[in-house]
Amino acid sequence: MPEQDDSVSAVLLCTAVHAIGQIISHEMYRNWNNESMWDDPTWQNFTATFNEGTASLFNESFSDWAINNNTLTLDNEGGASKSYYWNILPRELLSFTFIAGLMYLWDIWLEDLLPTRPQGVGADAKTEKAVDPNEPKEEILGRSTVKSTARGASISWRNTFLKWLMDIILGTMWKSAVSLVIGGEALTIDSFLIETSIIGVTGFLHLSYIVSFIAFIVIPAPQRPLFRTSADALASILCTSLSKIAIARFLKSAFGQRRMMRVTESLRALLVEQEKTRQAHFVDEL
Repeated sequence: MPEQDDSVSAVLLCTAVHAIGQIISHEMYRNWNNESMWDDPTWQNFTATFNEGTASLFNESFSDWAINNNTLTLDNEGGASKSYYWNILPRELLSFTFIAGLMYLWDIWLEDLLPTRPQGVGADAKTEKAVDPNEPKEEILGRSTVKSTARGASISWRNTFLKWLMDIILGTMWKSAVSLVIGGEALTIDSFLIETSIIGVTGFLHLSYIVSFIAFIVIPAPQRPLFRTSADALASILCTSLSKIAIARFLKSAFGQRRMMRVTESLRALLVEQEKTRQAHFVDEL
């Protein structure tokens, strides 16, 4: 079954690329704890006040954060990493593998419905009709794209734009629904809208929509899922690196120092008012 072999290979390759990107981003994120930028006194004062306010408001600190030396830092213990590699990452990869399979079929269907380079009329078109009926559709679509490009066939911008819109709108919607079902979440209107918004914002930040448009123009349909997955993995790593640089510069800048001090003062004032209110209620109860 060459058709199944090709699709399975494409899906597994997408999953492998996604796994590499996730692992690199995770390790980069964990290593932030070792950066000297967190030793900034203003930042330490800000995070200590934030932790105090969180504990006072919710009677506990956020479970995903650890209070070390009066600073707010990501938990970098071995247990957290083990939990990620043994629990979170395997579940995410299983979900992604299923979604990658659907993405593969989705791209094949879109290209079959709206070909990027429609076959012309004439000798070339008649030649294209003489194909093996048992030949996998993926190979036919991939070969026709390459041949059309070699012949200089014009791109149907209408088809490309329609495919792009369908991928952004309908593609995001079915990915949201599948993600909720796989994650064991109830498929309600609210959860669907939230998940769709998250996928949409992530796609915007990772430039996924631009990548998708490029893929529809120059990448054969069977290779598009891998192209998108690779671009998304690179974007995730790049965003993590840029975030680290941006935060480091913000903490060292005069503007960042002023903003943190103002927020710290506001939090302190809020805590004082909260304590006064609490004492007043205590006196009233007496």
